[in-house]
Amino acid sequence: MKRNNAIFSMQKNLPDELFRFLLSSRKRNDSIISILLSIFWNRTKIASDFLSSLSEHSSSLQAVTYFRVSPSKVIIERLDSITDVNIAYKSIEDIYNISIFSIETDEVINKLKTLQKNIKHVKISRLFPNGLKIIIESYKPQFFVRFPSLEKSYIITSNGILIYQKINDAGLYFLDLVDPSFTEMSFIDYKEGVAENFMSFILRSRDFLKTTFPTVNIAKFAYFKAEREIHITLESGLIVLLRTANDIDDQILSLRVYNDKNKDFINS
Repeated sequence: MKRNNAIFSMQKNLPDELFRFLLSSRKRNDSIISILLSIFWNRTKIASDFLSSLSEHSSSLQAVTYFRVSPSKVIIERLDSITDVNIAYKSIEDIYNISIFSIETDEVINKLKTLQKNIKHVKISRLFPNGLKIIIESYKPQFFVRFPSLEKSYIITSNGILIYQKINDAGLYFLDLVDPSFTEMSFIDYKEGVAENFMSFILRSRDFLKTTFPTVNIAKFAYFKAEREIHITLESGLIVLLRTANDIDDQILSLRVYNDKNKDFINS
């Protein structure tokens, strides 16, 4: 029965003349038929295995493509008003079409912070099968910055990064940055205006002065980079000079002692 089925299968798959020849030769040399049948079935099995392998390979390729990060499936949201989402998208363009399983979150964070150093927090979530959700948050703006030689104005974050801002709509204190190197730059957005360690001195001088002299009205601050000095101009016209090389708290406390001995001259 199996032999007859094989012959029937050969009839369907072989040219008519070749099949008739084989059939007429069956009585004379039955062994030839057996050999040809064996060759036929072996070739059929090879073809079947090849097609099966090709189908599996195609499915694997589809699966790999299915999990590649698609640009249209990447969502970036900001929790502040100063981080630029468009720059954020541009900074991570090279992760597109990479497997979602191969994404290294630390590398993505570094890419985001390279172009926008004001970014403080980044949260990354995978959106299967091929998307990402990225939430970014900046350091807080602390001063409204002006340069003596430039017309543009900026805000500066608590880690010392400058971001263009036309209007001081947040009511921040003014800070003049006296640094000749900025006059040679045509583009300083998202660049470091004050080193982070010196920025901490400026913030401390503002906060501790307000705590120590709560009734004092401050007109503006100025930071002289070369001299490493902070000048605080009061609305009375008095200028308080603080040196970053010395302890800020000690300098302000010394000012308070002097002020107490001189009938509150700081408010006069």
